[in-house]
Amino acid sequence: MKNKLFVILVLTVLLLPEKVTAQDDYEDKYASRYRLDLPEEWINKPRILKAITNILPQKLSQIKDFDFCTEGKARYVVELLLGKPMIKGEVTTHPVEMLNKISYTHSFEYSFFAAFLLFDTTGKALSLVMLNSSKEAYSYQKEYSFNSGNQRYTDGNTTFNPEAGTAHMTDLRIARQMAKQPVNEFTALAILNDDFLLKICEVKIFEIQKKIMPTDLTQ
Repeated sequence: MKNKLFVILVLTVLLLPEKVTAQDDYEDKYASRYRLDLPEEWINKPRILKAITNILPQKLSQIKDFDFCTEGKARYVVELLLGKPMIKGEVTTHPVEMLNKISYTHSFEYSFFAAFLLFDTTGKALSLVMLNSSKEAYSYQKEYSFNSGNQRYTDGNTTFNPEAGTAHMTDLRIARQMAKQPVNEFTALAILNDDFLLKICEVKIFEIQKKIMPTDLTQ
């Protein structure tokens, strides 16, 4: 019995350093990296991903010389914060017919906030890299037009003939139906979806990269 206990004790002493060393290696590996929590489309775009990983260590001292990962454990986490857009002055003009075409314009102004936020393992926000300030205003305008032809259009209650003129067509619901556009495409909030705002953020990211790493743009 004593011999068995002695053998177990010896094996424990011999194997323990190896186990501790493996654990230390694992701890060191994730302690020197940060994880990117980004939109899936950015993860799958090598150029934008490279620009982001070029910028972040330059802007955030906590992760300078750190490796990055997109999953698993890490000492820090960087997330994209994309704020809800603020909209004002949304206008859709009355439809106008000219040379057998009916047209109208949809326009508005908007702003939004976007930034990379750095968190530690407890979820505490430590710092940020601003991409777009909510004080920066943008304008959107799009003209919709189509051939009037000899078709008749209805809003469910009244039927209109384009040949009779369009002066009476002031109902936006009619304009939407005549243009054969889904209603939600005419709202500013529907237009300013995440894909739309992410494209603006991509432009901002490349602008920041150009300022801090002008020689690395084509690589």
